[in-house]
Amino acid sequence: MSRTRLARKLEMYINISGVKRITPHGFRHSHASFLIMNGIDDSLIAERLGHTVAELRKTYAHVYKSMRQNMKSIHSMYVVVHVATLETTFGIKAALRRSKKDLFT
Repeated sequence: MSRTRLARKLEMYINISGVKRITPHGFRHSHASFLIMNGIDDSLIAERLGHTVAELRKTYAHVYKSMRQNMKSIHSMYVVVHVATLETTFGIKAALRRSKKDLFT
């Protein structure tokens, strides 16, 4: 499919659906971000886009940064729940006393 035909088809579907306009290039970025956020291997995404892994990581650094922040948040919640479970189950509250800094770093 030619680039012009793709752009026309995309424009047609945007008009039908009433969603915000997006260019084919913007659609490409959205697709790449979607793949990254869903854990697809970087080398497969880079190959699909015609990039190297280094170019992919540079271009989509904002996506990786967001994923790192989410990972830290999930890890923090896991630690709190895990410690609470150990305290409740085994009654080892005294053994698990640490500062919050120690738990979340």
